[in-house]
Amino acid sequence: MSAYLVRPEHTAVVALHAYARLPGIANLPTGIAHSLAAQNVASILARYGADDITPDEAEDYICDCMAAVDKPEVVRAAILLLPRRILGLVNCLDYQSNETADYEATEAWRILDSLRNRLCQDTNDIGNGWELQEDELYF
Repeated sequence: MSAYLVRPEHTAVVALHAYARLPGIANLPTGIAHSLAAQNVASILARYGADDITPDEAEDYICDCMAAVDKPEVVRAAILLLPRRILGLVNCLDYQSNETADYEATEAWRILDSLRNRLCQDTNDIGNGWELQEDELYF
């Protein structure tokens, strides 16, 4: 496995979707972005050690992710991207953030797992979900 810091805009789009689609979430998008970015950093540190990213670089990255939620192009992407595309972003961020031993106990994991489940439901609602449809057999 490997891990890398995803683009701040990537994290911000996921944070905006989590805020919009998860009614029980207590944080604002910037707080969600903070949790997701901090876990992505923790994953890098767990995988490669403290030599790979300095504390200042980690702090800058987390701040960049939080600031990205207010960028007009990020808000536009969050509105226009289809649920299946957001699901890909969620899966990528999950994979890049899972290197810590306690990953499934983190807030980031809970956010990503809940959002993934919600996006699967949304995708299912538009007919591209769990079950094979009759018309998909004969194209």
